[in-house]
Amino acid sequence: MKISQLRYFQAVCQYNNITRASEALYVSQPAISASIKELEDELGVALFHRQNNKITLTMEGTYFLQQAEEILAKVDAVILQMKDFGGKKKQFRIGVPPMIGTFLFPPMFREFKTLHPDIAIEIFEHGSLQTRVLVEDESLDLAIAVVEEGMEQTFEIVDILETELVFCVSKTSPLSKKKKLDIEDLRDQPIILMKADSFQNPKIKALFSRHGIEPHVLLYSSQLYTIKKFITDGLAGAFVFREVAEMDDELVAIPLAEPIPVRIGLIYKKDAHLFSDTGEFVRFAKNFKYRTAR
Repeated sequence: MKISQLRYFQAVCQYNNITRASEALYVSQPAISASIKELEDELGVALFHRQNNKITLTMEGTYFLQQAEEILAKVDAVILQMKDFGGKKKQFRIGVPPMIGTFLFPPMFREFKTLHPDIAIEIFEHGSLQTRVLVEDESLDLAIAVVEEGMEQTFEIVDILETELVFCVSKTSPLSKKKKLDIEDLRDQPIILMKADSFQNPKIKALFSRHGIEPHVLLYSSQLYTIKKFITDGLAGAFVFREVAEMDDELVAIPLAEPIPVRIGLIYKKDAHLFSDTGEFVRFAKNFKYRTAR
């Protein structure tokens, strides 16, 4: 039995199709078919039911898939560790929420790459809530996310920035003259909310709910360009980080009478093994100081 045979088998199970598995692995279809046939002959069992060009796992195949995935996970972990020992592992995976990715992560990325040009960073864009899930199940090594109470039980946290949410409108909006906003001021105001995987979405909805108001949500979007365009066109307002509002002269940012403070930090799973490249970014984050563009 070869590791390559297990990987081919896993891919066929994932795509439920030999052709799609061959395309994903950049291996010819006959090579994958022959490899699985050799594996079945060696094991003495059929791993798939084959009928009318369709394949489904047999009972034995289902059991074997579970075992194969555990073996491959261990193999991958050992390979990563050995590459780390040999200085060959030069990449880590980090989750960055869309709005944080517009103002905080770019200067962090530039400064880190200046110090460590040989380390590649694979970036995944998800809301803060989703990044926490992905870090916890180790699909991501790190994430820059909004930090909330109780997260210390699951994650190690490196504080980076304390900020707040402000409400942004166009210069022509009647609300633009206000020094501070009460939630009551937003009773009939069309607003844009970030998608459900963001920290902002449930936080804002809970705020409206406490005041007995149903928010008039015009749009759900995580695309900052779209959000800004709707605001400047006078179609809606939106809650954004103060630093994001300060980057655009076309936006009027109004603080909330009932402030929503935001703590942003680098998170990684408690007791997780930190490879050397990941550890370098953690050490860097501990000393990083965000400076506004103005």
